[in-house]
Amino acid sequence: MSYRNNEKANYYSILGVPKDASASDIKKAYIKLAKIHHPDKNPDNKVESEKKFKEISEAYSVLSDSEKRKQYDMFGSAGGAEGFNPFSGAGQGGMDIDLNDILNSMFGNSGFGGFNSGFNRSSQTRNTPGADLKYRLEISLEEAYKGKKVSIKYPRMTRCLPCKGTGSSNGERKVCRQCNGTGQIVKQNFIMKFAQTCGICRGEGYVVSSPCQSCGGRARKKQENLLEITIPQGIQDKQEIKMHNYGDAGVNAADGDLYIEITIKQHSIFHRNKMDLFIQKEISPILAVKGGICAIPTIAEKSVKIRIPKETSSGAKLRIKGYGMKSSSSVGDLYVEISIKSPSWNNLSQKEKDLWNELYSLQAFSSNTESDVIESDNFKSESTFHDIFNRMKNFFFHKDKKNAKDTY
Repeated sequence: MSYRNNEKANYYSILGVPKDASASDIKKAYIKLAKIHHPDKNPDNKVESEKKFKEISEAYSVLSDSEKRKQYDMFGSAGGAEGFNPFSGAGQGGMDIDLNDILNSMFGNSGFGGFNSGFNRSSQTRNTPGADLKYRLEISLEEAYKGKKVSIKYPRMTRCLPCKGTGSSNGERKVCRQCNGTGQIVKQNFIMKFAQTCGICRGEGYVVSSPCQSCGGRARKKQENLLEITIPQGIQDKQEIKMHNYGDAGVNAADGDLYIEITIKQHSIFHRNKMDLFIQKEISPILAVKGGICAIPTIAEKSVKIRIPKETSSGAKLRIKGYGMKSSSSVGDLYVEISIKSPSWNNLSQKEKDLWNELYSLQAFSSNTESDVIESDNFKSESTFHDIFNRMKNFFFHKDKKNAKDTY
């Protein structure tokens, strides 16, 4: 890694200290800035944070050394007229500090686990918890209403049975000498330490002289797993069911969990909002005006009869209490949205057309003002209007009943 020669940098300004700051103040300022700009503290902006971290480390390497600071104050650099790169010769007249001590004082043992403890672990077999898995299951609204038991099949990493999870055909395994059992190879530059997976043990922390033929020495292998689960009554769309320890098997550690995400298919007639259900129902103009009995389908796969009030308009909502979704703790309602279906004139019989024409003429004539009335004998009484309306109602009622239409 190369570093630029920065003779013109104002190291005091970089650390935010005055020119006469004490060594203790300089160290405090450096630690404070290192906490803010360390790359591990800024995973979303690593390039910029690394640049800033190098800058403040460079300033500290000069100002923390009394001789270099004296040269810097006299010549504007730590190396007189020839210039000085504070990162050259580190450990030999370079920055005389223990970077691990400073970083450990910054982060302690929380979040980063300390910079020594994380990379200088003593020989030990690596413990790898099993990964969590996710499974998506689609069910119908009826199944969500009733609840059910269902069997699912999914792939997961399981412990190898022939070698009992050791990876060795004879049950013997040794700590990897390359990584000393950590599963990682640690590399260090001047600024920080970083680790990568050991290529000898493939991150497992141990090696086997006689690998198991079933799992190839990995102690685990991927297999199809069959599991029966219970879908609770009233489950919501996108709700998850957690199955503890049914994820991937761990290596010398706990197994992961399985999360089953439930997706509910869109229903042909019902719309759901939490525990309530909604349905649209078409009725005839006669039923909307006169009122009557109407059968409504429910999610329980049976119909209930409700009374349509007189003078019901299109868009009106009627609630049927307790006929929505059900769970162990709550029960929803069923809401019926009314829409009035006008008959097609071309599909009407002649008798139907005559009745509509007669009703229309009565309504049109009765809506006229007094100035429009020429002969009072032509004015029809209210009883005549209801007589025609009842004849229409009876006619359409018997016709619908004959055609087995569930309208009234």
